[in-house]
Amino acid sequence: MISSVVADPAEAGRLERHLRALAGVEAESALEVAERGEAFSAWRRFLEALAEQRPFVVVFEDLHWADDAMLDFVDYVADWAGHVPLLIICTARPELLTRRADWGGGKVNSSTTLLSPLDDEETATLVHALLGRSVLDAELQSRLLEHAGGNPLYAEEFTRMLSERPGSSLVPETVQGLIAARLANHMERVLREMGEAFNYLAGRLEGLLAEERESVADLSHRLRTPLTSLRLEAESLDDPDEKEAMIAQVDRLERAMDQVIELARSAGATEPSESDLDEVVNRRAEFWALLAEEQGRALAVGTGANGAKVAVPDDELAVVVDTLIDNVFSHTAQGVGFSIVTGRSDSGSWLEVADEGPGFGELIPGRGVSGRGSTGLGLDIVRKTAVAAGGSLEIDDRPGGGAVVTVRFG
Repeated sequence: MISSVVADPAEAGRLERHLRALAGVEAESALEVAERGEAFSAWRRFLEALAEQRPFVVVFEDLHWADDAMLDFVDYVADWAGHVPLLIICTARPELLTRRADWGGGKVNSSTTLLSPLDDEETATLVHALLGRSVLDAELQSRLLEHAGGNPLYAEEFTRMLSERPGSSLVPETVQGLIAARLANHMERVLREMGEAFNYLAGRLEGLLAEERESVADLSHRLRTPLTSLRLEAESLDDPDEKEAMIAQVDRLERAMDQVIELARSAGATEPSESDLDEVVNRRAEFWALLAEEQGRALAVGTGANGAKVAVPDDELAVVVDTLIDNVFSHTAQGVGFSIVTGRSDSGSWLEVADEGPGFGELIPGRGVSGRGSTGLGLDIVRKTAVAAGGSLEIDDRPGGGAVVTVRFG
């Protein structure tokens, strides 16, 4: 893009170096390393080059959140930009004036517009226009005007919620409450769609069972990640009743998925086969690493089975690893780290997933006992796979805190 507006290669290179810092491509310390005056000059020159091509508009939103360097740069551009068709629009709350009392004052070709809160009539007019109708239930409109307080964003979010939930009488007191209500509605639709998908899957189960085992593994990989993301969204809800209801729905979907996968695996069984424990663990850990990074979870992988083969097909072993990792994401808070370790001994190979969360506590009676019963944490598939391979499933708390699940293969 730079080369399309700046012909000189040397100048384009100079601009790119400084623009990388502005765009956040370079490390955060880049602005400190660069001479501020030179950086500001490069950024201004780029904006001027764009405006030389055609009239250009730059919008800086929510400047009350900006740091001092960004505010200084906006001031600089407004003062020193050349004679090009460049329009700079800045939006901010009044809090900005507590930091920069003279903001926008005394500049050539500049003006400041103070936007007062909407009055009740203006708010009602905005809502009617957004809804496309001029009549709203009187009681509903009265509560809307009371909670909006002249905030147009509240009015906009309210109309979106009403469009998504026609006939709803819910009027949250804050913008955050409105957004949470819309999120809950969105999740209800997602759950419905997933329910329809499961019904469709059940209808095609006979055909699915005739397909290769890879289809079952693909089903698991495709469903576990969106289910985990859906659970995280549910846990972010503020309303405790809605939160509990959404999590219960996700739990039911997870149980249904486990039952479908287990049925497909058992009915589609073929000749026994083996897989490389370390290779499968490395492959699935790489798949989950991106989600772990997004949630700030430290992920440690240590493969020490040294090429050991386990009596589990490759795709079924991948389901085991996915289930154990999904369990960490579903039952610990964001930021909680975890590890995946493999090893081998005289009695066979083992796979261990441990996290730094609160541990099982008294949630699992008889924890540490292998081979029997349901854990209640979606580990039935893991247990059955381990037992079928001559091994066991063990769950326990770590001495230093956290939970640990060990799968042993005979």
